[in-house]
Amino acid sequence: MVLAVDVLGVALVLTIVPAVLMTYVAWQNSEKPGARWFSVFVLGIAGWSSTYGYSLVADGTQVTLAAVNLRYFFTDVVTITWFLLALEYVRRRRLSLRSPWLVLFVFPFCSQFVIWAVPEFVYTSWHVDRLGVFHAEFGAWFYVQTLFSYCLVVAGLALFVDDYRNAQGIRRTQTGILVAGAVIPFVANIFFVAGFSPYPDLDLTPLAFLLTTILFAWALFRYRLLELLPIARKTVLAQMQDAVITIDEDDRVVDVNEAALALFGTTERAAIGTSGREFFADYPAIVAECGEASDVDTDIEFEHDGETRHFHLQISPVSSASDLVDGRVVVLRDVTELKEREQELDLLKQVLSRVLRHNIRNDVAVVMGYAEEIAQQTTGDPAALAGQIRDKSDDIATRSQKAATIERVLTGDRERVVHDLDSAIDEAVETVRRSGTSFTVQRPSVDDCRVRALPTLPVALANLVENAVEHGSTSPRSQAPGDAVEHGCETAQSRASAPSGGHDDEVPEVRLSASCDEETVTVEVRDDGPGIPEGELSVFDQGEETPLHHSSGVGLWLVVLIARRSGGSVAFEDDGDDSVVRLTLEKA
Repeated sequence: MVLAVDVLGVALVLTIVPAVLMTYVAWQNSEKPGARWFSVFVLGIAGWSSTYGYSLVADGTQVTLAAVNLRYFFTDVVTITWFLLALEYVRRRRLSLRSPWLVLFVFPFCSQFVIWAVPEFVYTSWHVDRLGVFHAEFGAWFYVQTLFSYCLVVAGLALFVDDYRNAQGIRRTQTGILVAGAVIPFVANIFFVAGFSPYPDLDLTPLAFLLTTILFAWALFRYRLLELLPIARKTVLAQMQDAVITIDEDDRVVDVNEAALALFGTTERAAIGTSGREFFADYPAIVAECGEASDVDTDIEFEHDGETRHFHLQISPVSSASDLVDGRVVVLRDVTELKEREQELDLLKQVLSRVLRHNIRNDVAVVMGYAEEIAQQTTGDPAALAGQIRDKSDDIATRSQKAATIERVLTGDRERVVHDLDSAIDEAVETVRRSGTSFTVQRPSVDDCRVRALPTLPVALANLVENAVEHGSTSPRSQAPGDAVEHGCETAQSRASAPSGGHDDEVPEVRLSASCDEETVTVEVRDDGPGIPEGELSVFDQGEETPLHHSSGVGLWLVVLIARRSGGSVAFEDDGDDSVVRLTLEKA
């Protein structure tokens, strides 16, 4: 028996060797959640086992007592790091150095102080038998120490068991090994404390740790514990951008992810247990698709936060191993931006193939007519006709440039930037002036007013100014070149040939103003023209061109497009005296 105890003691001391090896392997993945605490946990096991093993082979009762006392320090280290390992492993994030849980490490030092300074609180009496086994009648502090350790072990096991229940695949295997590796020594220690050891007061917990070490080594090298940390399905579900709602066979909501809670404006507590029909009550489009169907794949739309949103709806049955349908999973993917993108690309095709083609065809016809007249004319002033040809050619170039700008807006980045409104208006006015157009501007300074819009906001403002100039006067020197947003080819053609005089010779005046509220900024552009025809505006309400209804102003498409993609809007109005365009944008 003496030999057996000595062999056990030496074996326990030698547990330091595999512990150091596992610590080294674990530390290679120290950046992974749980790896640091696993390393310290394994070293704690080695410390616990080796100090107890040394107490069995040591010569002298005081040396044995010292080894037993030191063992309690490693006991605390093992139980604390086990709990912290569970926290990091299950939550999948490392604890910060300021985590309140680290205060747990105060206890081992307090316990050591009590054990060494007031030993009677731990042992009311003690002795070492001839085999080297330490026997004691335990005092109150021993049970405080035991309660502290057991609470941490149970808490860690609870975290791991819950993770095991929700895990799949290799994650489930890894967690199961960790649980088994902890349960074995925990049960052995309960037997020791309860006095059920095969030899009185012989603690078999360190011996059980040998099995734990084997299990953990198997997990490290076979299942790459701490190296591969698969993301749990529950975590993926929680972080999905799609709204996911699980409904059981009784049509009750049993699970919702964060995206669904945000979409439907509710809480998990309020949602769980409600009927599916009640949960979707404010969205008839979803209720209509759900019905009794268990397999749905379609697109729907409904009003959400005051705007129409488009969603791809999928409803899939959830079946058990017996192929019985246990419920349904409802998935809603917001495809509003995709729908808008499709519409904008279709619009680009229409603008380029119909609007642009229509205008260029008419303008080229005019150019050809003038050229033919020059060719046939033998008297008169061909220079004037040549000037008309030049102007129409400029119109074609300008319109093509605007179409190219539309393409850049449609295919470019949607990211909005902050603009100083005063600077953006100055840039727009200067852009129109550089084209050789004569006009005056009346506007107050807009100080400290910033808006959030696409980088092309000055382009939209320039088109509105250009529209007001062209629309407010028909004087040749004030004609905006190319495709001012309010006029069609026929209108431009008639104005270009109109005789000058009266109001037509006046330099037009553009009146700009801006107003701000808490959330938006509205830029107002006024001129004294007749306004945009209803037929022109209806095209933009429909969002598409038709053969019988189309807007010939590429610039107008550009203004509306930039406004919408900037999260704003454009409104056209004729208040009787003036033609007014209001551009509303988000305040930055």
